[in-house]
Amino acid sequence: MTPTPPDELERGLRELTAWVEPAPQLWKAALRAADATRARSGRIWTLRPSRRQFDVALVGVVALLFVAVLTSLLTPSLSRAREFASPKRHPVATENLGLAQEMVARRPFISPSTGNAEDARRNAPARLGDRWFASADGLAAAERSVAKSDQSPSEGDNRQVIRKATIELAAADVRAAYLKAALLISEAQGEYVQDLALTGTGRQTQANLTLRVAAARLPQVLDALRGLGTVRAEQASGEDVTDQVIDLDARLRNDQRVETELLKLLESRKDAPLKEILELRDKLADVRRTIEQLTAQRERIGRLVALATVLVLIRAEDAPATAQPGIGAYFLSAIAKAWIAALRVLADTVAYLLTLAVGGAIWWALLATLLVVLVRRLRASRGGA
Repeated sequence: MTPTPPDELERGLRELTAWVEPAPQLWKAALRAADATRARSGRIWTLRPSRRQFDVALVGVVALLFVAVLTSLLTPSLSRAREFASPKRHPVATENLGLAQEMVARRPFISPSTGNAEDARRNAPARLGDRWFASADGLAAAERSVAKSDQSPSEGDNRQVIRKATIELAAADVRAAYLKAALLISEAQGEYVQDLALTGTGRQTQANLTLRVAAARLPQVLDALRGLGTVRAEQASGEDVTDQVIDLDARLRNDQRVETELLKLLESRKDAPLKEILELRDKLADVRRTIEQLTAQRERIGRLVALATVLVLIRAEDAPATAQPGIGAYFLSAIAKAWIAALRVLADTVAYLLTLAVGGAIWWALLATLLVVLVRRLRASRGGA
């Protein structure tokens, strides 16, 4: 077999390895694949933030949380500070002011130009009944005085006058003046304490007494009351009831005469028909009822005439005016007040810091955890760079 020449062999190999189709252009395909990979990596970047963006977001969250904690802790303290700084009335002062307003509404000031004793008596505070202070001897004497006043008065020389007086005092010791005023009565003359009341403490103490004294002793009792304190207001009045007494006495005598005649008629007509006897008895009962009513009115007026009514109002004296301190005392007082205020501010600051530290312990722990995480991430990012 004849060996193949090298030239032919090389030519045959070239023919076998030659590409007879159009050129494939692989470099373009490689470029397209590279572009597609780059596009996919860009989309992933937009969806997944970098480490730096995450750190910035974490810092923002920590800052917002810190501000929220400070706000929640500072708001109660500021509210208490505003409440402490706002002026408010002392509860005792408020209570005393309400009591004063109530007393003014219930009982106006008694002076010679306003009101009278009867109005003051009606508006006085609730008092005890007179049965506690009127003894049997005193009432008996009062009845004797009424019996004397039952006699028919003559015009001009025996006027029937109901006397009333009101006196308002200012005393340094209200209780002492109150007790002394209650002891001015004379039970031997039928006098007694009708009403009394003692209320309040300190400079808010006030006393109200209604004394029933003999009309002849009214000037003497008023003089004794003036010595118990400073007179702020005084009033005296008299009501002439002579005409009422004369009218009552006349009506009473007339009804008594009618009653006597009816009794005589009833005695003389025992054999009269039953109907007439019953009618006569009914008429007699009506006359007796009228006599009793007139007698009660006459006795009431007699008691009012025999015993004058004295309303005593005792209040505490006004607080004495304090002298103005000198410049040296004022300077020392201002320094002392400033020192006390500074100590209070220091105490409030320490208390506030303690409240902030203890009350926000959970939030402080959370903030510390977030800061640790943030620092670690920053260090890791720097190490990776």
